[in-house]
Amino acid sequence: MLKYLNIRRGFTIIEVTIALFLLSTGILAAFAVTQHIVIITETASSRLIAAYLAQEGVEIVRNIRDTNWLKRRDWKTGIIVGNREADFRDTALTPYAGRFLNIAAGFYSYAHGPQTKFRRKITITTSTVAGRPRIGVSVLVEWLERGQTHQLRAKGHLHNWRFK
Repeated sequence: MLKYLNIRRGFTIIEVTIALFLLSTGILAAFAVTQHIVIITETASSRLIAAYLAQEGVEIVRNIRDTNWLKRRDWKTGIIVGNREADFRDTALTPYAGRFLNIAAGFYSYAHGPQTKFRRKITITTSTVAGRPRIGVSVLVEWLERGQTHQLRAKGHLHNWRFK
């Protein structure tokens, strides 16, 4: 007597369910990793811009001091103690108003252009070290990203190295 072989030629429901579960888990994991990378990249980009804006704040004060020397004025002219703001075109510091920086043609300023998410506060202090005057410059850049406030600070000290 001939026996008929019972050969299955397909997948069972359980096998298909397990395969779909594994496939969807892999796709969701890849999506989650991609989303996390996008968030990290955006935050890193903002931190880089903030670092440059903070360093520029210190350089603005240094430029004012150097310009005073070149014009044979007192080295502290226009550099007033307190919370201040300025952009790359300014020749003196103005009182801090908490304004957002604008961007136009790749330059950040308080003039025209679309508003950015960055604020820059330049804090000026004075002291004397070994009988010589010194200006302390602390620049705080703040921005809001994804509902969280971020801050980056740069500090510098300016001396009157022409002091006699």
